Amino acid sequence: MVINKFQDNIKSEKAVSLLEVLIVIAIIGIVAGITLFSGYQITVEKQRGLEAVSTLQLIYNAQKRLFLDKGKYFNCSVCSPKEILDGLGVLPKTEYFTYKIQSVTDEEGNWNFTAQAIRRDGICKGKTLTVNEISAEVIKDCSAWK
Repeated sequence: MVINKFQDNIKSEKAVSLLEVLIVIAIIGIVAGITLFSGYQITVEKQRGLEAVSTLQLIYNAQKRLFLDKGKYFNCSVCSPKEILDGLGVLPKTEYFTYKIQSVTDEEGNWNFTAQAIRRDGICKGKTLTVNEISAEVIKDCSAWK
């Protein structure tokens, strides 16, 4: 009789099962993983953006040297690494970006150029980094690069 009363008291008390605890822990882990992965993607994108900025600065300097030597800028619509190397002596890493270098003359015969790095994939896919003849500053089109 006493044992039955004790068992009834145990059954009537509300308790959290092990399965419920594991489900809560799994949900917390998934949310934490998503948050960390998102932060990781932004960090990776920043690093890739910095790599393109470095390449654009090399292109800018090489364009200035070329203009001093030959009086004109190098031009290519979608540049392969070999074209840039042959034209400017700079070998860009093109795994994540496509490069364009456009040079034009204005009505007065003044040369100008614009060099762009266009992101191929990732969270900034299709966004550009741009440097031009007027300013050596790289303009960044994606918020992850800023």
